[in-house]
Amino acid sequence: MRFNKLFIFIISSLLFSGTEPDPSLVTIKGTITNHIGNSVNFILKDANYDTKVDENGEFEISFSLGSPNYLQFQHGVE
Repeated sequence: MRFNKLFIFIISSLLFSGTEPDPSLVTIKGTITNHIGNSVNFILKDANYDTKVDENGEFEISFSLGSPNYLQFQHGVE
């Protein structure tokens, strides 16, 4: 029984030690005061990403970027 627990611990440690976070993953989160809609858009040259704003005006979104880039933030009707 003790050997089984040790074996499971070693295998799970090896599995989790080999995983690395994606270096191109970008996470943007924030709070909008006096929000006028329930969506937030991030517009890049070749892609658009959108997420919802909760009742407290908070949002969070994650996406991958291959290289540094400028993006446009849009909230509500513009």
